[in-house]
Amino acid sequence: KNLCLSTFEAHVDEVIPEPSWTNPPGRSPASRLSSVGAAGNDMPPRLAARQDMKTVTIKASFREDIIRFRFSLTSNIVELKEEVAKRLRLEVGTFEIKYLDDDREWVLVACDSDLQECLDLSRSSGGHMIRLLVHDISGNLGSSCESSGDL
Repeated sequence: KNLCLSTFEAHVDEVIPEPSWTNPPGRSPASRLSSVGAAGNDMPPRLAARQDMKTVTIKASFREDIIRFRFSLTSNIVELKEEVAKRLRLEVGTFEIKYLDDDREWVLVACDSDLQECLDLSRSSGGHMIRLLVHDISGNLGSSCESSGDL
């Protein structure tokens, strides 16, 4: 099964740690979306801190717009695409996302394994924020995950 429904790139700029004391539960309406696994208002602080360890803050730039939301470390590429598309009022499949890896190179996120690599990189560096760069799809000839199906 091809998990790469459309080309998608993500960009991890500087990974910036966010201690839980700077982000108390219920800090903004955008952070309480259950679809991205954020902590709710009625959660005790210790439980909310544990919940935050299971999520990462995504901060994405598209042209002059910037969005910010919590994203579950167990979510997949389809959920990321849908969340970005919803918040930026785009159609899934019309944009790409890139992240900057630890070698300071742009890396395409086209499928679940690419997203997992991005999340693992953030976790291993101790960060809780991933910066994404979203841009319109240009004539792309394929993705790194198209050949990952059964042979």
